[in-house]
Amino acid sequence: MYSGWTGYHDLWKFNPTTIEWTWVKGNGIAGQAPVYGIQGVPALTNSPGSRISGIPTWVDTTGNLWLCGGTFMNDLWRYEIATNEWTWMKGPNTTGNNGVYGVQGVPGILNNPGGRWEAAGSWTDNAGDLWLFGGYNGVPWNDLWRYNIATNEWTWMKGSPFSGATSVFGNLGVEDPANTPSSRGSYSRWKDLNGNLWLFGG
Repeated sequence: MYSGWTGYHDLWKFNPTTIEWTWVKGNGIAGQAPVYGIQGVPALTNSPGSRISGIPTWVDTTGNLWLCGGTFMNDLWRYEIATNEWTWMKGPNTTGNNGVYGVQGVPGILNNPGGRWEAAGSWTDNAGDLWLFGGYNGVPWNDLWRYNIATNEWTWMKGSPFSGATSVFGNLGVEDPANTPSSRGSYSRWKDLNGNLWLFGG
């Protein structure tokens, strides 16, 4: 937990047809510690614990819910709606861990983004991979990561392995391998019909 802040770990579902909320999981008590269980093994007792501050989330192509990190954490979790179970998928079960970058563009079983929060950009691409950009863990970041669900591997794709990187704008409207948004958090993001990933502000 981040000193002075209190988070929750209750999961809710809203039905826009009936205009009704359903409390699905969690005990509704603030400040709960994670229950990790065994990595890669779902269980009814598993829980990410209380989280705060706009952590990255995804929906995969089969409808499972994913979340990563928050409050100095960098663990990755999957929630299966059909079984009502959380699974600790990847990352350490401790706080305050730095990223393990490996080689840019090369997936690796040891690779893992550092802990982050403040609405780090997150997208699910058309192939079903999970993408993560930037965020904040006391300082802002601009690293771009891809997670392959089938191989359980992160790949550092773009950006700096150091905090506080500045933008490289290049020419307006022109793609370039050197172009990179600066380090940032708390911004808007979308995926368009062609599968491109967009972000705004921060």
